[in-house]
Amino acid sequence: MHEQIQAVLSKPVAPAPFILWCDCQREWKELLQKTCGDTIELWADEGSELLLRHCFAKEERKPRVVWLPVKRSDLSYFRVFEGEAVIREISLLEALREYGVEITRAQEEDVREDLLAYALAKLDEPLSKWKKITPDDLISAGPVLTVLAEIGKPFEERISAEKRRLFKRRVTADFGFPEPDPDDPDKWLIRAVARLLATDAALKLGPQHFPGSEWIIPPGNSRKRALELLDQWQRDLQLLPKLEILAEKADTLLNLQPVPEIKSCTLSEPLASYKGEKILFLEEIKQINRFAHFQELATYLGRKTESYRQHARGFWGQWTKKRVPWDVLAGTHVPSLCRRSLGGAARREKRPGSGHHGRCLPL
Repeated sequence: MHEQIQAVLSKPVAPAPFILWCDCQREWKELLQKTCGDTIELWADEGSELLLRHCFAKEERKPRVVWLPVKRSDLSYFRVFEGEAVIREISLLEALREYGVEITRAQEEDVREDLLAYALAKLDEPLSKWKKITPDDLISAGPVLTVLAEIGKPFEERISAEKRRLFKRRVTADFGFPEPDPDDPDKWLIRAVARLLATDAALKLGPQHFPGSEWIIPPGNSRKRALELLDQWQRDLQLLPKLEILAEKADTLLNLQPVPEIKSCTLSEPLASYKGEKILFLEEIKQINRFAHFQELATYLGRKTESYRQHARGFWGQWTKKRVPWDVLAGTHVPSLCRRSLGGAARREKRPGSGHHGRCLPL
């Protein structure tokens, strides 16, 4: 686009050439500002056409672009210069097709309102990068995650105006999040994170421990993308504190009560929910204290040790300020504590009337 404009303005003619860009849909102003930069003179004030004519007549004629938010047929005061100008009047959709971008008639209505966002994002890229116009090309998981982590920031500062409609469509259709609320963006963030926590719990706990909920993103590509986003967030050291804050707030919206089966040797993977992880931990302590015989307890702990370590390495076990102390169960001191308790329990069991029944971990 820059080269095309320069090709017109660099012609050695007198008076100096200029382009009159008629844009009644107001699609081109930002693109022209980005394209012209400091190298091409651009007049894009939205004042009266009469004032524009007065200034243009008075100024020294130089190569420049003059943008007007009117149809060519609706020109009034500036029409006196129409014959000297190189007129450019074309919709953004037509211009992209002229450039070689493949936009089918069926696709046209879906992308029409997002074309400016695409054009601003891909302006400096070669035609090969334009071949497929999809929301993921413009708003990938990275920008979605950045917006989710921006607590206390007005929505208009989170995402530019031309991308808002596309962002809304992206997060609702492609990630299964609720519709963004410009009036209360933080409330929307909490509700979006609640869906992440609920979906994570539903997948890891199963329906028997976390039954159906309106917060759960249905199976399919939206769920897959959302859980990938959650995994990416849990690995981003800069954004981890924001996830901790939002997850605790989101927990208040969920009725998450995971209860493992009594004496079960299986434990779910670490949950993204603090409430869920804490309940799992407390239930695990209760199960440990139910054992009346040490040998059963030792066997149980031996089978569970790797699960404890996995939870200790998880988000709430290692990376947050408010941690769930899985390391207490995962540490190597637990088996040794049990061995010491076994000796004491055995000695007490030999004493008549000791009243001890083999419970060795008063946790």
